[in-house]
Amino acid sequence: MLRPMASPRRIERESAGGKLLAGPFGARPVPGATCSAPLRWSEVGPKLDLRDYTIRTLPQRMKELGQDPLRPVLELKPDLNAALARLSERVEP
Repeated sequence: MLRPMASPRRIERESAGGKLLAGPFGARPVPGATCSAPLRWSEVGPKLDLRDYTIRTLPQRMKELGQDPLRPVLELKPDLNAALARLSERVEP
């Protein structure tokens, strides 16, 4: 049976040691359906309340932001060879 489009989806991946990793915008199976949501650094602070990010509030948040906050990360094309070379300089004697 197909689920309605509006139903919350748990987006989790198993990681090391049997821990779960929540994907962006994934709803948690808890009362209130809080969601993992990408935040700007300016939003992180003492007033941050996870209950503000739910399956009901995220659509309005996305409208207010104007674009997905993860979009720039997905569009970056870093030079991985250069990054690995710099990393190896730091870890090798």
